[in-house]
Order: sequence, then C-alpha cells, then structure tokens
Amino acid sequence: MQKNSKNLLLIGAIVAIFAVGSLWWQNRQTESPSSSVDKKSVGGSQVSQKGAPQTTGTAVKQPSASSLPSITPDGIYLVYYTKTGFSPQILTIPAGKSVRFVNNSDGKSMSVGSTDSSNIIYRAFNQTKTVGAGGTYEYTFVDKGTYLYNNKTNPGDQGIIVAR
Repeated sequence: MQKNSKNLLLIGAIVAIFAVGSLWWQNRQTESPSSSVDKKSVGGSQVSQKGAPQTTGTAVKQPSASSLPSITPDGIYLVYYTKTGFSPQILTIPAGKSVRFVNNSDGKSMSVGSTDSSNIIYRAFNQTKTVGAGGTYEYTFVDKGTYLYNNKTNPGDQGIIVAR
C-alpha cells in the first residue's frame, strides 16, 4: 500500500511540473510577438547604435493592420505617425529595445518628444530634428518606465511607450 501512495505522489508531481511548464510556455509565446511578426518586411530600415536616437529621411511603408505590434527583422518596434496621430497609441516593449517612429502623415511634420520635460531621462528621448512625410526617428528605451510623448509640431497627437 505504501508503494502505491509513493507512486501516486510521484505521478502527481510529474503532472504538476507538466502543468506549470505548459503555462510558462504559453506565457513565453504571448510575450514574444516578434516570433510571429519578424517576417514582415520594412523597406529602407536603418539601425541606430544602442541608446542613440536617430533621424532619417527613409520612407517605410505601414504593414497591414495586426493585433500585434509591427517589428522589423532587426527587432525594432514600429510606431506610425499618420494624419490621425500615432499608431499604436500605446506600445509595451522590453527595456533595451528600439522604437522607430515613421512619418506616414501625408504632409504633416513630425518631431517626437516627451511630455515630461522635468525628467532628464525622458528629455533624452526628444527628437532633435523635425522630419516630414517619409521621415523616421528611432530611439532605444534603455531605462524602464512609462514614456508619455507627443508630436511637438502638433501637441494634440500623443502616445505612450511602456518599457518593462
């Protein structure tokens, strides 16, 4: 009888380990959107050095709508500036990842900047050069935090980057 209870205990432990492992695997898959989005092509992508903002005049086409964020093959998250504002308006990324802001506004200029000018970390996020349609701005969010930003040339257009 004691041997049966030890076997049942061992089987219960194996089932528990399998259940926890399955939950971990499912969580891992949902937190890594790049695995299903990395295949999207983005024309004219240009990578910046880690921590360095970058402004370019290279046009990038917006991919079709998706529930997951758009990510380049290089792992750079994309936020599009359109005639109606930033899309997505709220983006959650791992700390240390880059975001490329792409001006697809059909004529509006774009100058991305933090709405919190009192914090030196958030001020570093500010774009130094305004770009027109087709221009891009890239920033690596090294520090964890919530970055509220807007288009300095049209302050009503706002967004949020959450770096975790």
